[in-house]
Amino acid sequence: MIFHFLIFAAGLASGSFYACGIARFCAKSPIFTKRSKCPNCCGTLKWYQLIPIISFLMQKGHCSFCRGKISFFYPFTEFLFGTASLLTYVKFGLTPEFVFYCFAVHIILIAGIIDCRLLIIPDLLTVYSFLLFLPLGYWLTFVSPENILSSFICFAVLYLCHAYFLHIRKLEALGLGDVKFVLFLGLFLLPREIPLFFMIASGSALCYSIFFHFKYKTDLHTTKIPFGPFLGFAALFILFL
Repeated sequence: MIFHFLIFAAGLASGSFYACGIARFCAKSPIFTKRSKCPNCCGTLKWYQLIPIISFLMQKGHCSFCRGKISFFYPFTEFLFGTASLLTYVKFGLTPEFVFYCFAVHIILIAGIIDCRLLIIPDLLTVYSFLLFLPLGYWLTFVSPENILSSFICFAVLYLCHAYFLHIRKLEALGLGDVKFVLFLGLFLLPREIPLFFMIASGSALCYSIFFHFKYKTDLHTTKIPFGPFLGFAALFILFL
């Protein structure tokens, strides 16, 4: 049980770091060169104000300096990564596979969050992650030739969809970031799982679009929604279940 708690705590800590990095990336500010500050009053945060989730609860969701409201994005992201790390540990145990897949899961979550906020997925989280995890996973025998085949099948399917909508329908229904993202996600799928993968991703995205349409009275045909989080959700669903 102690390992479960330690893994969850480590996931919370990494989630705190990722949340700060994502917020700075989205704001186009340096990620590693500044100490954490309140976005409202720019007060420099002390170490005890950076404890994942606990600091948020102790401060009742408000800055200790200016009493400005702290975004729920931070504790949510911390809890998300803590839970994802714990699930990965439950799935693989304390093994080299756990380390490999834990980093992969973190990359998938980071990509989904950035896509939600900016409607883009950086190449660092797609192409470069693929180029890193492919040889590393193959060398460690965690990635098989079937996984590599799945990766290229997923890429081909989504690229053809992207080209069809762009050149035939004259619509950018799928971004190239999503196309490159499935190149990475496919490394964790088998060919027989690809139909289920696309079914879950497209089905969940459709449900979200309908909900978004009725809640905000948006146009279903023109309103852009991020597809990356649903692709990531589908891959994680299959990976864990």
